Amino acid sequence: MRNLKKAQKFLKDAKVSFSIHYICTDKYFPDDTEARDIYEFTLKNKHGVEYTARFGDSIRNTKRREVAKAGRWPNDIREAKSLGFTILPGDRIPSKEITAAAKAKPDEYMVLSCLTTHDPGTFHDFVSEYGYEDAKLTDYPKVMRVYDAVLNEYHGIRRVFTLTQREQLGELS
Repeated sequence: MRNLKKAQKFLKDAKVSFSIHYICTDKYFPDDTEARDIYEFTLKNKHGVEYTARFGDSIRNTKRREVAKAGRWPNDIREAKSLGFTILPGDRIPSKEITAAAKAKPDEYMVLSCLTTHDPGTFHDFVSEYGYEDAKLTDYPKVMRVYDAVLNEYHGIRRVFTLTQREQLGELS
């Protein structure tokens, strides 16, 4: 079963709705050098408990959508291929593919597979588990912000999903 189908089935079985909408194109992470499409998604369980957060799509997907929306041909065949477009004889991209790329947005699998499904523990646990133990002391404020974001996400996911569902969610990716 394809990953998207698995994610959709998981949500249906868990009785959790998923919605996502475009917010803007901007730098998402503090260290980003390029802009990416930013979305807001909401997960809502059968009891009405919601978790809403932002999702930064990949820069590749953002560029792919920009090219498709502008209706312009990528600068060269190499760029078209790097953006995942099919190249037909005569160096054409199928029009259906351009239309689909212009309308594309992150799907359930893309979002769910990125979520924190287990407790990151204490800051010390987090630093050890995620490989920050060799970080410079000057990097620790940044590491603390990442930890806070991961902890926040985990608490949001924990409100929406049961322990069993979180374990299943962790197995999606």
